[in-house]
Parts: sequence; structure tokens; C-alpha cells
Amino acid sequence: MDTEYVGPKESLDVSNIRWKVKGGGLAQPSDTFAFEFTQSKDGSMPSERASLIKYLKAHGVLSVDEFEITMSKDGKFLQRKRM
Repeated sequence: MDTEYVGPKESLDVSNIRWKVKGGGLAQPSDTFAFEFTQSKDGSMPSERASLIKYLKAHGVLSVDEFEITMSKDGKFLQRKRM
């Protein structure tokens, strides 16, 4: 997979990510922290996350509305934190 994201960051869509909170429940917009796995259970990377993951590998952080999107150091999780 090509590791460099090419395109405007405005084209990155995080609205389709099913963010989770500790314990596995679905996150709400009011939650201060949420996460999602970068890969599916079968080890594949969902196409809707590929561009975001490439962007985060290149830039480290994406600010969206009141949230900061990052990737864990081990690359296994996407993280959403309220700024």
C-alpha cells in the first residue's frame, strides 16, 4: 500500500467511523475520547479508513470540528479526542 496521502485534508471523511468508548459501546458526540481499530477483525483495512490512515502516518494529527484524530503509536487504533 502507498503510505503517502495525496489530496486535500478536507476530503477526509471521519463521519463513517463507528467510534467506540472503553468497554466497546458506541461513542456519542459528547464523549471526550473514543477509538476505532485501524483494521477489521480479518486483518484487512477498510477502504473508508485507508486515506485517513495514510494522512495520519504522514502528518500525525487531523483536526475535525472540535476533535483531534490521531493514530496510536503501535498503529492499531484511531483515536478521537476532544480538543
